[in-house]
Amino acid sequence: MVVLFMGKPGSGKGTQAEVLAEKYGLAHFNTGEVIRHRIANPKTDEDRREKSIYESGKLNTFEWVAALVTEKAHEYAVTGQGIVFSGSPRSLYEAERLIPQLFRDYGKEKVAAILLDVDDHHAVSRNTGRLTCDKCGQTMTVAPENLEKMKGSPCTKCAGRLIQRAIDTAEKIMEKRLPDYCQNTIPAIEFMRAEGILRELDGRQTVAEVTEKVAEIIDPIAKK
Repeated sequence: MVVLFMGKPGSGKGTQAEVLAEKYGLAHFNTGEVIRHRIANPKTDEDRREKSIYESGKLNTFEWVAALVTEKAHEYAVTGQGIVFSGSPRSLYEAERLIPQLFRDYGKEKVAAILLDVDDHHAVSRNTGRLTCDKCGQTMTVAPENLEKMKGSPCTKCAGRLIQRAIDTAEKIMEKRLPDYCQNTIPAIEFMRAEGILRELDGRQTVAEVTEKVAEIIDPIAKK
């Protein structure tokens, strides 16, 4: 099956995707990590252009992201591996290409999208505590009082160091990321609603509470 977690930055998409991936043996397709890995290891001139865009705090071009995501998703389907997405599709352009492909590869009855709804305050407070490895792209969330102390610490997965990305500051989130979400991702969410695969949950609840609600949605699909 395929599950797509949607929501604002900091809504808990990655956390719930990791829980679901472990429970059902799904591949966690973290779009942010896929993008970060590609720009950290650019293969083409286009990748290098996208790296400059990413590092400026702007959204990567829809065409580049859509091509990257649909290519990777189909590779999983070919091997018979189920997927859980955290943050894709990020635009209507991407949704119009990814969702029909998932229907073809897995069957519409095995595809579900879950919107984790949080307010802007939660989005800002959760994201400003995020650190990212400058080499492999792994992220971790730390308490605000430990943020400065943890910057520059070694990554637990590789030899990289933890940094706070420019796009994870309160200013960037309020001035750029949330407006981008409203303008670009909400139309993608509405596309999935129109397709009849979208469910909504209160993402302000605890991780355990959200996980319980997610299970109520996903368990019947897993049994089909």
